[in-house]
Amino acid sequence: MEKSKLGISIPLFSALLFFLGAAGGVLAVIIAVGYVLFLEENVNLKKTAVKALIIVITLGIVTILTNWFSASIAMVSTVILNNSRMFITLEIPNNNGFIMFLTNLQFISNYSYYIMRIIEALILVILGFRAYKQKEIGLKWVDRIIEKHFDS
Repeated sequence: MEKSKLGISIPLFSALLFFLGAAGGVLAVIIAVGYVLFLEENVNLKKTAVKALIIVITLGIVTILTNWFSASIAMVSTVILNNSRMFITLEIPNNNGFIMFLTNLQFISNYSYYIMRIIEALILVILGFRAYKQKEIGLKWVDRIIEKHFDS
């Protein structure tokens, strides 16, 4: 089995890149990918490293967007709930149901970050095991980016 310059097998090193992302180490993934791109010679390992980086960054962006949405919901519902007396005097139909809806929405949005982190970790762990077994990752949009910008 082919080994990297560190003495680690190529499949294990490929899986390690995804597991670093699952552990929440974006900086660790960037450092590991930099090492692979500059010092390793295996083309498949380099492509896997770039795939891992693209996937970690994409999942990070999705998490950021989810957090922005969550913060927006929290801000709007906090303003409305703190000024709920204003809505009572305006006689909005089904006012109690609206306030209960906002309370539930705020509760869900408070946990959206944790839910996204769990989903992100699960995706990266699954992809790490696929990389270890040397199976195709199967994300065509990532493969197109790599084929377009990566010199073999």
